[in-house]
Amino acid sequence: MLSSENDTNVDDVPFRERIQSIVDSVGGASELARKTGLSRAVIDKYRLGASDPSRKRLIMLAEAANVSVYWLATGEKAPEKAPETYGFSSPDQEQFAPVGHALTPVPVLDVAASAGDGAVVVSEKTSGFIGFSREWLHQQGLSPAELFSMPTMGESMEPTIKAGEYVLCSKAEHHLKPGDGIFVVRLEGDILVKRLQRLPGGILQVSSDNAAFYKPFNIDINDGTDFLILGKVVIVHGARRV
Repeated sequence: MLSSENDTNVDDVPFRERIQSIVDSVGGASELARKTGLSRAVIDKYRLGASDPSRKRLIMLAEAANVSVYWLATGEKAPEKAPETYGFSSPDQEQFAPVGHALTPVPVLDVAASAGDGAVVVSEKTSGFIGFSREWLHQQGLSPAELFSMPTMGESMEPTIKAGEYVLCSKAEHHLKPGDGIFVVRLEGDILVKRLQRLPGGILQVSSDNAAFYKPFNIDINDGTDFLILGKVVIVHGARRV
């Protein structure tokens, strides 16, 4: 059980141990203080059990050490479940999230990724935000700052992605390199969501999961083709990992 900032708890020995473990994992109390913006004295109080962090500070500590908030608070692995998401028109609306939900706003691009023959890009401006559980994103190994969401259209990626479903995409550096998986790409002015497979000689095979109606094709990424990876699809419709 966590108390207020100045309260102590007779059952806080395991929590002190978890605080010490994240101190060790980031390279010391001073480094944890730097990452969180908290003072070294505050970190030392948590290590000694002289004080417990508020909920806000607990989240800061967990994010700084890239650990589960649930684990840091309870010492237990978080139960496996789909993340809860909420729609925001702006990041500031995070403050209106239900009590007990630590959410991170992920931008939704104002353009559909075609799972069919292509959709000409009109705008890539943000149309709103979807709030994802910070804890759940960290459990999935995803950095909120490297994510975006967008709707899809067409049936070429069924049954993996159905028309109208939203995809959560990572634009982390290692996800912007051609490889195997499902990606959102710009190809000759169109935005597509397709499965890519890298072949020898700079060739990419572009295919659809609905292979009965959509045949694969190859592109040479070295011949000047207008091709750009915008992100790798990691979650479909807020729940299904791909």
